[in-house]
Amino acid sequence: MPYHLPELVGGPAHVNHAWPTARDAPQHPLGSMKRISVRILVFALSLTACSSNPVAPSQHYEYLVLVNGERFVVRATDPATNRALEARRLSKKSGIIAGVIAKGDGSFNAPWQWHLVPESIAVPDVTIELCDGTPSMVEANVDAWMANTPRFCPWGAVVSSRREYVPASGTSGAR
Repeated sequence: MPYHLPELVGGPAHVNHAWPTARDAPQHPLGSMKRISVRILVFALSLTACSSNPVAPSQHYEYLVLVNGERFVVRATDPATNRALEARRLSKKSGIIAGVIAKGDGSFNAPWQWHLVPESIAVPDVTIELCDGTPSMVEANVDAWMANTPRFCPWGAVVSSRREYVPASGTSGAR
């Protein structure tokens, strides 16, 4: 029996000569589940690749913080705090950085005669207004700040830059 393709040899004009589409093919009941599973897998892998944290949890960092044209340095020892500070640095947004005030520059906050205790550094969403201020306000009366509110938490703080430091052996990073 000869094989005839009349539609290809000038057959009826209403015949659609386009390639068959995916919707023309018979659907397997699990076919759509396979596509969904592949999409979920690709999405999950892309999230993993995109969320690679630029701050390694074992590294120690100091951050330059700007407040109303003044600068001070904080040292963070907690991996979660480092990630929060790094996120703030990358976003370039201002917000609150808080910590407990201690006398001396801590070997990282010169020229100020005070520093924030590294283990106390936090990046909260809100704080009381009493601890808001500028580095020069703390410098002018460190003792009063430590007596009234031992914390310094400037509300308009911008994390400007980050530098790595190597803690002295046998310490948690605070010098």
